[in-house]
Order: sequence, then structure tokens, then C-alpha cells
Amino acid sequence: MIFSKIENGIICSKISVSVKPDGYELDTSDSHTGERRDFFDDNWNRKSLSVLVAEKLVDIPSGYKLEQNEFVEMTNEEKIEAGILKPTEREKIADGKIVSKTAEELYADKLITAGEYNEYIDTCRKSEYVATTDSIFWDYQEDKATKADWEKAKQLIRDKYPKVEE
Repeated sequence: MIFSKIENGIICSKISVSVKPDGYELDTSDSHTGERRDFFDDNWNRKSLSVLVAEKLVDIPSGYKLEQNEFVEMTNEEKIEAGILKPTEREKIADGKIVSKTAEELYADKLITAGEYNEYIDTCRKSEYVATTDSIFWDYQEDKATKADWEKAKQLIRDKYPKVEE
């Protein structure tokens, strides 16, 4: 028979003898020296991880959850919900994900200057000009559109992407 000596709740040694020595417990488990005795029930059956967590003998590691009696890493969405992952001041949570704030949000939060915001607006305008007004300008050069058509298209873009006062 196998007997284990328990000191301060820890399995300190195991011996195989026919008669139980003083200070030893009959051990019918697959326990190992160094394991905690309270990880086993009175019949030396190893407690499940779920039981160990419920009895507060084992803590769930940060960023993990207990699922089907094992620790499984949380998804980023779960980490955000649990407050483990947090956005920086230049980020926000959208649809359960951490994403960068828009230029408008950065400016509203005073994280970029009016000049930096207006540089962003210039980039947006230039891209839109290339996509829409350049073709109208060339049509105007060939008398297929009026200067007013071209100016109106440019104004629509300026209205869509307004600058802020510096």
C-alpha cells in the first residue's frame, strides 16, 4: 500500500509499506510529492479544476476563463468586457474591438491641434478632388463642363470636409 506524509497541507513523501506508519495517510491516488493535499478529496480522488476554482484553491489567471474544466484564453472582446484590455486615450471601443479614434474624435478630445486636424482635412479633400473634381476640370478645359460645375464640385468637397479655426 502507498502512504503519504502530509506536512502543512503538502504531500512531503510517499512510501510503499504494508502497515500504515504514524503520521501518514493511505494514498490511493496518482498524487506527487509537493502537491497540496486539499487538491484531493477524502478518498484521494483528484478534484476537478472547476471544484478547485469553486473552493478558491486555484485562481483563474488573468485573461483566461474556465471552460469545460480547463483554462482557456479569453477572446479580445471578452478581455475588453472584463476590463483587462483597455483602449489608450487615442483609441476607443467599437463593436467589441479596440480601434483608433477618428481625426474628428482626436480633435474633439484635444489630442491633436487644429493645424494637425486641418492637415488631415487637406488629405481627405485632395483624395476627393482627384476622385471627382479632376475629371470635371478636364471636361471644363474641353468645354464639356462649365467652370461653375467645377467650382460647385469643389465646394461640395469643402463642405463635406470643413476645416476648423486655428
